[in-house]
This record gives sequence, C-alpha cells and structure tokens, in this order.
Amino acid sequence: MDPALYAAVVSGQQVVVLRQKQAHGAPALLSFFLPGLGQLVKGQIVKGLATFVVMGFSALLIFVGIGLVTTPLLWILQVWDAYSDN
Repeated sequence: MDPALYAAVVSGQQVVVLRQKQAHGAPALLSFFLPGLGQLVKGQIVKGLATFVVMGFSALLIFVGIGLVTTPLLWILQVWDAYSDN
C-alpha cells in the first residue's frame, strides 16, 4: 500500500506525516451484517451507536409501512459510510 502524504506547518517548520491508507472492506463488511459496527471499528463511536439506534427504529417502522422504504435506504447508506474514508 502506498502511504498518503500529509504536510503541516508547526512553529515555522514543515513536518511531514506519513499515514497508511486504511482498508475499507472490513468495516463495510461488518456494517453489512450489523449496522454501525463498521463505524465503531473505524473509531467513530457516536456515529456507530447512532447508526445502530436509527436502524433499529427504522426496522420498527416496518410495521407502519414507511420502514419498508427507510430501512433499505439507511442500510445502504451506512454500509457506504463505513466503506468511505471519513
């Protein structure tokens, strides 16, 4: 893997920080099976817990009917979010 290169200026000196690109597949796969788990693995604790709660509420909305639309859409969005490099 090629490391990403970042430059920052600290006290008038340029500091170069090398950072490995993270693998995206594992968090996306985890979120595929359990919504929010990919975000938790990436260190996004609040986003992961919020995703889990919102997906649970959306699943309850299936009984009303609107959840038949919201649950799949939210599921796709949270898997994509776990895959993205945010």
